[in-house]
Amino acid sequence: MWTIDDLKASLSNNFHGWIISEDRMDRSERYFVQNYALDQSREVHATIIHVFLMQRYNHEHREATIALQQSSPLKAQLDAAKFTVTPAWTLRPDTSPLPERQMADPRIIQDRARTIKEETERLLHAPCDGRFHSAELFMSVHKKRRFYSTGEHFAWTETEVYAEVAVSQGGDHEHISLQTAIRAEDIPFAAMLKEASHQSSLAAKTQAPISNTHMPVLIDHKVLGDIIRTAIIQLSGSQKYQHLPFLEPGTPLIADPKGDRFSIRIDPTIPFTAGTYAISFDGIIQQPIDLIENGIVLTTLYDTRYAQLLQAAPTSTLGCIMIAPGETSLEALKPGTLEILELSGLFIDAHSCTFSSEIRLALFHSPEGPSPIKGGSLSGSLTSFQDMKLASTMIRTSEMASGVPYGYYGPTHARIHASIVRNQ
Repeated sequence: MWTIDDLKASLSNNFHGWIISEDRMDRSERYFVQNYALDQSREVHATIIHVFLMQRYNHEHREATIALQQSSPLKAQLDAAKFTVTPAWTLRPDTSPLPERQMADPRIIQDRARTIKEETERLLHAPCDGRFHSAELFMSVHKKRRFYSTGEHFAWTETEVYAEVAVSQGGDHEHISLQTAIRAEDIPFAAMLKEASHQSSLAAKTQAPISNTHMPVLIDHKVLGDIIRTAIIQLSGSQKYQHLPFLEPGTPLIADPKGDRFSIRIDPTIPFTAGTYAISFDGIIQQPIDLIENGIVLTTLYDTRYAQLLQAAPTSTLGCIMIAPGETSLEALKPGTLEILELSGLFIDAHSCTFSSEIRLALFHSPEGPSPIKGGSLSGSLTSFQDMKLASTMIRTSEMASGVPYGYYGPTHARIHASIVRNQ
């Protein structure tokens, strides 16, 4: 079995630039079934190594990224790398020591077994007014290292917690609630069980979807965060260089706004939040950066590659997405809206920022009272935010269940206008 030192030596002899990323993961898993009985208890250990390669070949700059297995011959894996030709640039990682960032739960680091036992007790004693079906609780420690061909290397530790509960009430309509976090104490078991039970009871009495219309829609922080995270891509130097949709500093994020206006920053220093990073992949120390103020774009985000290609200075590119709150209470936002409770999977186009999804569960807040709705689809774009109202209540979350992890600190909800299409 080859070592990291073996890998560094091989890469130095064959490539003019490279980055090695190592993730040594230790995870405890607990699975519970009906009556809170422990079904499975597992310990998972893995080492994940990725390398980014830069090669000069026939006067061309070529790049490749591959995952390596230490149990397989190193040379054969490197020889199998598939390269693509790209514009040339060079690695220039920061040489300063990493700033102190709180990316790991001290309890999990000190004693993972004790922490998962304590959190299991908290789960088992959380009130549940529905029928408990199952639950999952994972805790992971990630010891990470990154090595650069320029000689710099950095090391840090992260933790992740994943929790999922399934509850039904008023029939067989089981509902799942899941949460992810950096710290175990940030998993709200009681709130998760309450949400799952409530939405299960709503699912048992849903009505037909609303007819085709364009109407006020109330989205939660998860949907809002996903849309804004995608929209921020249009502030990046990569979009500008590749002549893709790009928002120059000084232009509005939302054209012709009539409602609340976004003020957004990314902050990689928020303690115990996904998106808290000391350094980017290309080796740039990360600091808070304001992106949008009162609806107007302030800056362009440049990683090392596109900073060099566009002759600009590299900037921070990672961090918790922070959105300033509005002045309207959540209850004041609800009348006349379709409140989205669950979508089947939100699709967002990174270039047009259009979004769409099937509606699994929603509440229509009519003058006669809220009515649960199931079916139909939601669709919109950034123009859906022209008359937006942001909630005054705030929430901090870490989204790590799928895709690239990111932190969110902003309004719990936003009222927008979107199209509702009734499926035939």
